[in-house]
Amino acid sequence: MKWTSIAVATLCALLINGCTSYVAKPDIPLAPDEGMVVMSMNCQSNINYITLFPSGADSRGAFAERHSDFDVGCKTGLVSLRMKAGRHYVGHLTEHGYGFMGSVKEDDALGFDVQSGVITYIGEIIVFGLYSHTGNSDRWVSVRNREAESRRLLEEKQGWLLARYPFRRQLAVPAQGAPSSDALEEELRACGEKCNAYLAPPLQMR
Repeated sequence: MKWTSIAVATLCALLINGCTSYVAKPDIPLAPDEGMVVMSMNCQSNINYITLFPSGADSRGAFAERHSDFDVGCKTGLVSLRMKAGRHYVGHLTEHGYGFMGSVKEDDALGFDVQSGVITYIGEIIVFGLYSHTGNSDRWVSVRNREAESRRLLEEKQGWLLARYPFRRQLAVPAQGAPSSDALEEELRACGEKCNAYLAPPLQMR
């Protein structure tokens, strides 16, 4: 992972940066080459937001964000987002708008697939550990399956979406070296109910 300093304050209230047009809205249908992604964020870390990139776009370099999809804040909650069909990955991990950014090569990053005309639930992306310029701390980016909770909330808040498009679960693939979704569930079960409640607070959808 390559760490570079940035000095650009682009964070919008720790939610979704510059992409209100990508949030699911009943009056904006999907384009033929778009699908819907349902996901949530959980950052047990000093990281405040991630940046998604389409497959093939290099997340490294001073002008990499020109080729990104958008940022997703750690306090976003559950969201449904319009995205181009194809592969996407978490290419940046950013502490705050004027702090540091970690660039992640696509081969080393958490990735997921978007299918056109379909709602894809990719899970809850979990960013764990302290990130620093030195890169010497224990840290990883993985995914947790909270489909049942997410679907109930989606039915309550955006039932029109489920009525319009088919729903499927295809969890994101964790970054290299990160625990799998199944391994993470085992750890959380062993951790106990209090620990589990702390690491997985109730989902909200704005």
